[in-house]
Amino acid sequence: MNPERYERGLQMLAAVDGVAGQNVVETLAQSFPDFARYVVEFPFGDIYARNGLGLRERNWQLSQRFAHSAVHYRSFACMYRLHCTSAANRERWWRL
Repeated sequence: MNPERYERGLQMLAAVDGVAGQNVVETLAQSFPDFARYVVEFPFGDIYARNGLGLRERNWQLSQRFAHSAVHYRSFACMYRLHCTSAANRERWWRL
């Protein structure tokens, strides 16, 4: 476990999803603490923190992937909504 990676992930999670994302991770950690840490470290600490695409473009890509998954799995519907809301929030993206 890399503490820098986790901290970077927490910062990106807060920037991308705000309190809603933090609540999802906290709820997940109650039952699956290792997976919750992985969710913070890999998608947010590694993928979102990369240079290249902006956060808005990354969120749109992820929301489209979740949309395809949500057709078959209802559990992805909340994640789809979360990513669409994050991507559409222009005020937040303007400040980043």
